[in-house]
Amino acid sequence: MTPNRSPRRRISTVMFAILLLFIAPILARAALYAVSDDPRSWRDADWSSTGLLPAPREFEPARVIIFTGTAGAWKGRLGPTNPAQQLAGRRKMARQ
Repeated sequence: MTPNRSPRRRISTVMFAILLLFIAPILARAALYAVSDDPRSWRDADWSSTGLLPAPREFEPARVIIFTGTAGAWKGRLGPTNPAQQLAGRRKMARQ
């Protein structure tokens, strides 16, 4: 036979579980960030070439290559995110 828990104890157990569920990953990530050797800002990052493309003098024909990557907090803020806005922008550019 299990003893009846008081509602106050049950609420505090649920609150502790929710707190642990949300706070534990944040604390773990903060600890990993504190001990890592990653650059702390974009100024400290290595912006040198990755060497993925040949030197311009070695490859004469013109080409367009688009590389993508995560944009962090700027994702979606630099252009229209709504498909209707994108279509309107394309129509406007086509008229010019």
